[in-house]
Amino acid sequence: MSHGTLEQWLAYVEHRLSEGESDTWELHLEACDACMELYIQSLELASAAYPLLLHEAALADNVMKAIQSSYDRPADSLSRDKAASSISKRWSLGTWTWTRHPLFHYTVAASITMLLMGSGLFQSIAVGGSPEEPLTSGTMQAEPAPMPISVSQQLLDKTIVMLDAIQPKHERGGSR
Repeated sequence: MSHGTLEQWLAYVEHRLSEGESDTWELHLEACDACMELYIQSLELASAAYPLLLHEAALADNVMKAIQSSYDRPADSLSRDKAASSISKRWSLGTWTWTRHPLFHYTVAASITMLLMGSGLFQSIAVGGSPEEPLTSGTMQAEPAPMPISVSQQLLDKTIVMLDAIQPKHERGGSR
């Protein structure tokens, strides 16, 4: 499509084009900066034909009163009460349960990170050995390296140690 003239854009602004032509000009307007400038100029030229607002303050007051009266209707107050109750329900039973809150996700992610850091998993990934092995400073060992322990076995061992530390200790002779 070719760039429109100021007269063509004025016809577009004044709604003198057919619906198909208006759609074509509108699509072109989204992609062309030069035509956007002509469109703005045509809006300024067409603004002289717009009716003047005589009592702007009175119009603003009437609009605000109409808005206020729409909130004062009983039907609207019921819908506002429903909206407030739906927000409170979202936290307990509805579509937004507490498990969908970003703070919950952050807490879970931080807990998993702390668990993995405590188990030494990040260290074993970075170094390439198991977390129980002490770090050596590049010295060669004469003995063959033991078979590496799998990550799942390491996690299981750390979990068992942590659960044993959490369980209460009973006096001698008691059961666990």
